[in-house]
Amino acid sequence: MKTLYGRFTLGGRNLLQRSLVTLQFALASFLIIATAIIAAQFNYLVNKNLGYDDKDLIVIYNWELSHGKFQSLTAALKQSPDILGVSGRNAGWDNEQAEAEPDEKGRSNQQSQPTEINTTIETIDAGYPSLLSIPIVAGRGFSPDYSNDSANSILVNETFVREAGWKDPIGKIVRGRDKKPTRVIGVVKDHYFQPLNVPIKAQVFSLTQGRGLQSIYIKIRPNSEAAVLPFIENTFKTQLPLSPYYYSFKDQANRATYFAEARWKQILSFGAAITIFISCIGLFGLSVFAAEKRVKEIGIRKVLGASVSGLAATLSMDFLRLVVVALLVALPLAWIAAGQWLAGYPYRVTLSPWTFVGAAALVTGIAAATVSAQAIKAALANPVKSLRSE
Repeated sequence: MKTLYGRFTLGGRNLLQRSLVTLQFALASFLIIATAIIAAQFNYLVNKNLGYDDKDLIVIYNWELSHGKFQSLTAALKQSPDILGVSGRNAGWDNEQAEAEPDEKGRSNQQSQPTEINTTIETIDAGYPSLLSIPIVAGRGFSPDYSNDSANSILVNETFVREAGWKDPIGKIVRGRDKKPTRVIGVVKDHYFQPLNVPIKAQVFSLTQGRGLQSIYIKIRPNSEAAVLPFIENTFKTQLPLSPYYYSFKDQANRATYFAEARWKQILSFGAAITIFISCIGLFGLSVFAAEKRVKEIGIRKVLGASVSGLAATLSMDFLRLVVVALLVALPLAWIAAGQWLAGYPYRVTLSPWTFVGAAALVTGIAAATVSAQAIKAALANPVKSLRSE
């Protein structure tokens, strides 16, 4: 047996080779799983319904746009039949503490105290919710039919309502840092205006004239970019000749916020491909080396009636065990690492066991294809030549 296997002289070297191949396949399995999970999360981020329509939506940024200039620019832009609507909002980064009126008064001292809420103040044009198809889930939106809307009326989002503990938010009073009372006239559905790696915050929408509208939103007809973009640029430069002009498409800007995830998906995909290729080279070399050492054993087995498929399975099984060991190491580590990485996203995919099963099947299949070719070749060899005296 020692003569046939050669383990006495080559055992140490063989153990090192097997250990390195196992390590390579463990790394390859880890990278394949990481690539699959990052790809799933990236697809989730870019395809999730944001709660508003960002298609065919052009955004122009201007930090010194007064309400008067905005109205003049809007009127000029609406002269194009390819422009379906124009609206505006501020930058949306004005955070402040707001005091929300308690839901029920007089039942206890604790319940009679206003609720402090950290909120984002959004100054918008009256047509902003309808232009972006943001649903009003309770009450009404801003309307020129109500003269007090611009002075003391606000909209809030669903998150604000939950944090305030309101059962019926319509008519409730909210006070900002200036302590001015404003009345809730409607509730807009939560929407993901910021990237999905940021949780939805409480929002207050107002028509306050003292705040500028730094962002102009223009809804255009589908496939009209070639005609409408030059018109928008000429109109902007005519109305605001001293202001810099730059724009973006909202859906493209949303997708660009996940540049890091897209880049990591590419890097890990390339790394997984290279690692699995190197692992297969090592596994193929190890199978060739093992077949050469066991050439007489194969010949004896074949003379004694062993089938080609049985010999191929015997030669392959030793190496597939290495892959199984690699998977037993890589799968738990990948599960832990993926869980920790996804924990950084408030909105994320759910880890599925099928991702790990698929990666294991892929790695096993690649390893089996690599080893089986050499195993079948060795099993088909002429036993007369294998047993010939040297």
